[in-house]
This record gives sequence, C-alpha cells and structure tokens, in this order.
Amino acid sequence: MFKKLLGLFKKKEMVSDDEKYVKRLEVKDGKGLFTHIEGAKYPMRGMPREPVLKKVLDPFKAKMEKYLIEKIWEFIPHEVPESKMSEPVKEIARVFDLLIEAEEMVGMKAKWKAWKKAICLFLQEDLSYRYRFQWLAEKLNKKKIKLKEEDKYYFRAKYFKVD
Repeated sequence: MFKKLLGLFKKKEMVSDDEKYVKRLEVKDGKGLFTHIEGAKYPMRGMPREPVLKKVLDPFKAKMEKYLIEKIWEFIPHEVPESKMSEPVKEIARVFDLLIEAEEMVGMKAKWKAWKKAICLFLQEDLSYRYRFQWLAEKLNKKKIKLKEEDKYYFRAKYFKVD
C-alpha cells in the first residue's frame, strides 16, 4: 500500500478542483513556489495539492492521531511533571501551551494536548533524540520560518487565533 501511495506523488495528472481558482504560479529565486489565487489579497507560499492531502496525508494523520490518542498511553506508564522537565523540554511544552491556547477548535485542542504530552515525554526521556532535536532547532533560520502577513492571511481561515 505504501508503494501505491508513493506513486501518487509521481503522477502529473494530480489536479484538484481548487486549481481552477489559481490565477498563476510563480517561482521566485531562493523563495520557492507562490500560488496567486483569484480574489486573494496575497500570493500563497507553496501549492498544496488536494489529491495528495486527501489520499496520502489525511489517512496518515488519522492513523497517527488514532495511535497517539488511543494507544500510546498503553506504553507510557506515567507523565513527567513540567516542573521536573529539563529546560529545553519545558520550552517546548510552553510553546505547545501557546499553540493549544490559540487553537479555536475543541477537537484540535485535544489533539495538540496529546501531541504535547507524547513529544515532551519522548524528548525528556530519550536524550539522544533531544540533543539531535536541539541541534536541529538551533540551526533553523527563524526569519525564514516566521509567519509573514501573507501566511497569516491564509492561516486565519484555519480556525486559529494568529494574532
């Protein structure tokens, strides 16, 4: 089944109904693909493809969330209180709290709480992964991943308190 799903990425005929609203695509040097949408105030960074989202990512997310929410606690005997977490993990927990607070949908709040518990426990207990994650995080160029006004324009439609 995995090979079948990977094949979806190679097909050129993957066109969604939403693409009829695309005015034009533009590639900017060093900044990637931008999608200009009819009636939108800003171009969108990237070009999400509905068939990939629906056939590949949605089933994957559903299985991951089901496993996370229903099964993972069978393997985790206890949670680590935030007061006993290391400073890097406390910071990750703090940022998850901001994410949970900004989320408007109750179901999504519950999912982010489960992700927070699992990720914080994992990074607190498995030092080799935590150190790799810390190394990765310090290499990020925050200016490149920061939400721009254009991103916030589209993100507001996702039931999230951006501002």
